[in-house]
Amino acid sequence: KEQTNIAQLMNTHASVSIDLYKKFTNSEDAALFNKVKFGVFTAEEMEIAKVDSASNETNDTWTIPANTLVSVLNVDENGHSMVNSEKLPLGEYFVKELDTADGYVIDNQKHFFKLEYANKDVTVTISTQDQPLWNEPVYGEIELHKPGDMFNNVEHDLSIVKPVYQEDELQGAVVEIKAAETMVIDNHTYHAGDVVDTLISGKKNKSMKLPLGKYTAQEISAPIGYNLDSTLYQIELSAEADAKVITHYELKLYNQKKDIELQLYKAFFQKEDATLYKDVLFGVYAEEKILGNKNEAVLEKDDLVALMFVDESGKAALKSKLPTGKYYVKELKTAAGYQVSDKTYHF
Repeated sequence: KEQTNIAQLMNTHASVSIDLYKKFTNSEDAALFNKVKFGVFTAEEMEIAKVDSASNETNDTWTIPANTLVSVLNVDENGHSMVNSEKLPLGEYFVKELDTADGYVIDNQKHFFKLEYANKDVTVTISTQDQPLWNEPVYGEIELHKPGDMFNNVEHDLSIVKPVYQEDELQGAVVEIKAAETMVIDNHTYHAGDVVDTLISGKKNKSMKLPLGKYTAQEISAPIGYNLDSTLYQIELSAEADAKVITHYELKLYNQKKDIELQLYKAFFQKEDATLYKDVLFGVYAEEKILGNKNEAVLEKDDLVALMFVDESGKAALKSKLPTGKYYVKELKTAAGYQVSDKTYHF
């Protein structure tokens, strides 16, 4: 009699383990790792086949959206991820920190990996003992904003070309950040009144990482053509409600555009008749092409930018927010019977 032997073979789904190391800046306290958790998320939408257990046929699919949390990792007292043999579908994933020790900043960086089993269990290395993922103590940053009226357009009023200003971020203001109490930054001790950082608008708007505490900020140099804001600002960097994120402080210092005050005096040869001045008129002109905020030539050479009228004493005065540049003044009209002067006055 012929005998048939049946061999049953079982294929188990391959698994993945995530290998990572975590450390805390300036601390070796093992208790800090108790709260550390990482999440494994889908980086793309995935479709998973539904298999009927009786017929072993595929009838439908599940859809897993991108950014879905599919696994949670803990770490041991050395900051090393514990064994986590997960059976995950093939595809793109990322690892991101979910929680960390109190007083430390959560690392929001996403660490991507592509899962391919190749018919065996795999280990994905996110970080190593020599190059771990770091948590820094909660710190603060001071960010400088310097709004001010900037010349960026013109409007025409008959023959006069008038500069137009709009609020924008000014460049080149220098602000000193000083400690208002004793503190240690990068192993250096600062006392109240010591400069800990210097900000320059448009070049360095954000401070270094600062310990939570009290500081002062003061502008020491204003952009060219603007008035200095000498106010001493008191700043306190304190922990946010969440206590595990960076504290951001926005320092907003407004600079007023400087006015130009231009004066001239007019006289008539061997004549002191006040009525002669009523017809006298001077014009202010751009002596060069003057660029606006967007580096566009908005004031052309020899554009008439303002008029100056003369009072009964022979005085003419102009108070205006002219853009930085070179100008000249010349007479446009004078009293009847007198010759208009062709002399120009530069400033």
